[in-house]
Amino acid sequence: MSFGTIAIWLVLILNISVSYLVFKKCTLGTFRTAAYMLILFTAFIFDLSGLSFSNLYLFSVFTMVVLFVLSELFWYLHKKLTNLKVKIVFTIVGLSAFVVFVIPWAGAFSIPHATFPQTAVKYYEVENSEFVVRQRLRRNLFDLSHHFTLRRSIPFLPLEKKLDSYSSPEGYFDSVYKFLGTESSEGVHIIIVADEDTLWTVRENPTY
Repeated sequence: MSFGTIAIWLVLILNISVSYLVFKKCTLGTFRTAAYMLILFTAFIFDLSGLSFSNLYLFSVFTMVVLFVLSELFWYLHKKLTNLKVKIVFTIVGLSAFVVFVIPWAGAFSIPHATFPQTAVKYYEVENSEFVVRQRLRRNLFDLSHHFTLRRSIPFLPLEKKLDSYSSPEGYFDSVYKFLGTESSEGVHIIIVADEDTLWTVRENPTY
């Protein structure tokens, strides 16, 4: 495990620890409740619409803020529960949700794939929007795969929108990837090639 990976987990543990201290020392008042609701609503809209920050630092800060809010709400609800069995089930569900949330963000314990999807290729600009394919590692139950996402930047904002995605099949983890870009009346198409094998085409306007 690399130093970067250890650093990420230390940041995550520190984030949760600070959320517990804030929960113990500060009352969850009206202002903080409204702020937390706004943060979670924003995260929900981002996830629903396929939006994300194109800037590494904004992406990481927003992710940590969302994790902090969820952690503090967990401590708050955990305290409210009085039935021991319900409390145990709630704790298990909370830990499971944490793992589901963190492992994709942590890029399956790999740096530099960990904190942010790397830009694999910048295709070109159309009407002030830049098309990029971002690549990251994804951990399944027992193995790792490469996950590619075609995204379009939103003009004049540090945001980008997910258009299409693809995960490499078994047997292609160690392959060398390259990308072939084309354009048609249906929009931008980028062909994903592993070694000499054409795997898939991610599209600006997928029909599947």
